[in-house]
Amino acid sequence: MGSQQRTCPINLLPFEVLCKIFDQLDLRSVKSASLTCQRWEQIIFSNLYIKRFALYVACSGRSISSSTSTIGKHEMKHLARLIKASKRCYPNLTLEFDRRSEFTDHAFHMLFESLSYQKLDHLVVLKLVLKADPDLMVMMVVNAVPEMSRLASLHITLGCGYGVAMSQPEFHMDLKSASLRHLELKAFLPDSMNLPSLKSLEVSLHLKADMIYGHSLRQRDEMPYSLQLDRLEELTFSQPPSCVKWHPSTQKTNRPGYKFRFYQQLTGLKKLHLFENKTPENIFLAICDSCTCLTELWIEGLQILDPNAPRHLTKLPFLRRLTVNEFIAPSRISFQSAHLPNLEHLQLGRGTFAYDSFRVLGAVKSLQLLVSAKHVEESMRAIAQHMHNLTVLILNLDAMPDCDPLLVLQSLHLLTTVRELVLEGGNFHQYTYQPKPMPELQKLRFRDCRLHSRELPWLRRMFPNLTVLDTRQCQFI
Repeated sequence: MGSQQRTCPINLLPFEVLCKIFDQLDLRSVKSASLTCQRWEQIIFSNLYIKRFALYVACSGRSISSSTSTIGKHEMKHLARLIKASKRCYPNLTLEFDRRSEFTDHAFHMLFESLSYQKLDHLVVLKLVLKADPDLMVMMVVNAVPEMSRLASLHITLGCGYGVAMSQPEFHMDLKSASLRHLELKAFLPDSMNLPSLKSLEVSLHLKADMIYGHSLRQRDEMPYSLQLDRLEELTFSQPPSCVKWHPSTQKTNRPGYKFRFYQQLTGLKKLHLFENKTPENIFLAICDSCTCLTELWIEGLQILDPNAPRHLTKLPFLRRLTVNEFIAPSRISFQSAHLPNLEHLQLGRGTFAYDSFRVLGAVKSLQLLVSAKHVEESMRAIAQHMHNLTVLILNLDAMPDCDPLLVLQSLHLLTTVRELVLEGGNFHQYTYQPKPMPELQKLRFRDCRLHSRELPWLRRMFPNLTVLDTRQCQFI
């Protein structure tokens, strides 16, 4: 009986339950809890459940910053000793390095060496943000990756600045990991990758030629399309951040066979995001023919000669999300022969459409559309006539900057199924015109609009049953 009285009831809780409890505490409270007893400290700092604890270190040419302060060379050595002596194992580690110097090289080497095998083995997420020549840093990280048996996510990216200017690599860079599931590479491409568990990959489209290892200058632009990724489920070809100054490669692949073979292997791909400016029609057809498991497809710009090319989307029976931000075509784009029974979210950017072909889009529940002044009424009538399951409508008015949004407002009453409306862009005045009411609408949001008053009486008359009116992202004039 006495033994039971001395046992704290909370210590009888299972390990997983304590993890969930600690996850709900704020940062200061959970740090205090770590001082209570050895068991709690081990749970909080040494397991994979408490993922919010991250070690962040940023190093510039002359100083180094931890999560709380900026320190010099001697403090950096002390920090490295503390990390090496500490029993804490952080599952998240972010290292950010600015200008290349003897100090940054030494700092990186010292800090990374202070992470013992045991600490590396606990890493789940590793981020390396570079603004300088990364040869040494990347090489150390890539060589250590096989020792990180729990590493699930690796990010090697460019920070804001002048970008990377790497020396000509004279060695091979092989990336190997049995546990890695997500990989983001925006600073370099390795010579080869052996990643049997990889499910998600994001690669920058504008890596400089000398940022790709193990290939001749002629072949390096083709390197992304020579990777063997037959088990991949998510793929993103991204643009560099707007704050990074980059210079495109001088060589571009003129051998489309690389791309064809690349997409032919991605038979299990579920999400594909292509942020290149122009995706040609033949590559679009290859994607539709091979990646038949796609549930989400994002194409920044689609260049086609056949205006009926969207009919090939029929080959993607599981497609639920489709985004094309720009169509480049000689005539109106038609969805007429497409069969898309599971498409629920559709985003259509710049382009001219055969709106009567919207009849095949009846399953769509959420639509984002760039509105053209010439086709406002035609597009609204087509949506009302054919898209009977539509409940969320996002209208982008950026294509009609000199036109009064009243043209759009006059047609909204046709959309009787829409419950949430988002208006992006546009200059909204104090209208004396009495618009036809839209009593079905419950939520109205303005984004990046110019409103002439915080109180627009016509809004309440037009949308009498609003429960949400959001103007926080607007400019009032």
